[in-house]
Amino acid sequence: MAPVYSKINTDDKRRIYESYVRGEDYVDVARLLNVKRTTAYNIVKRAEQNHGQIERPRGGHRHAKVTDAMRAVVRAVIEEHPDFTIRNINRELRTRLPQSPAISQTTISGILDGLLVTTKKLEDAPAERNSDRKKQQ
Repeated sequence: MAPVYSKINTDDKRRIYESYVRGEDYVDVARLLNVKRTTAYNIVKRAEQNHGQIERPRGGHRHAKVTDAMRAVVRAVIEEHPDFTIRNINRELRTRLPQSPAISQTTISGILDGLLVTTKKLEDAPAERNSDRKKQQ
């Protein structure tokens, strides 16, 4: 019957690598931990490439282009000109904060989402639309 392999945790990876560093047979340690030989080899290889670090940090904070000052300007523009399109908001942002990095319309849309602001397409309504004659029709 073939052995059942499970997901290997960081402690087991550390045990395998430490046995390699001490000069022991890390494949035997892997076998005791129910880890495949090739997986043990890859653990040791990756740790050696990373200067003994078993796992590299994952995730973390993304570098954000949008600053609080930019959000404040977008909010001010929306309050001053509620009929502005996203393109107009972006132009006004670049005018008011020329030193800030250029951002896309999608990023402006994300800022508006964060501010809980929605945009709607405005259209000119003909004056006769709500006339008495139209209402009777």
